[in-house]
Parts: sequence; C-alpha cells; structure tokens
Amino acid sequence: KLSPINLKRIRILIDLLVILFALSVLIIGGTWLVWSRFHLGQVSAAMEIPVGYVYLILPVSGLIISFYSMYFIKQNMQS
Repeated sequence: KLSPINLKRIRILIDLLVILFALSVLIIGGTWLVWSRFHLGQVSAAMEIPVGYVYLILPVSGLIISFYSMYFIKQNMQS
C-alpha cells in the first residue's frame, strides 16, 4: 500500500503521461491528419463532406483531455 504522498506523486505522473500522449498523438498527429486530408481534398463517400471535418475531433479532444489533466494535477497538488 502506498503512502498518501507517494499516491499523490503517482497520480501526478499519470496525468503528465496522459498530457504527453494527448499532445503527441491527438493534438500534433491529429492536426497533421486534418491538414493532410484537407490538402488532399478527400471527401467522405457517405456524407459527402471533407474527411478533414470528421478528423477534426482528434486535436479538439486532445485539447480537452490536456485541459482536464492539468486541472487534475492542480487538484492533486492543492490537496
């Protein structure tokens, strides 16, 4: 069983890893994917809209995940 201080440290480390993942994969990779789909002009066959709009959720969700992870880090440091 972990002591309260070590538990707090582990929670902060996990949140930092989540931010790293969200930044590298969702925000940077998602932005590249959106840009490349718009640049190629790829259109969805079923919805007949540019596929870039569909992939736009990746960087947006990465920003939301990063925001909440920073919020959780702040909460862990204050408690």
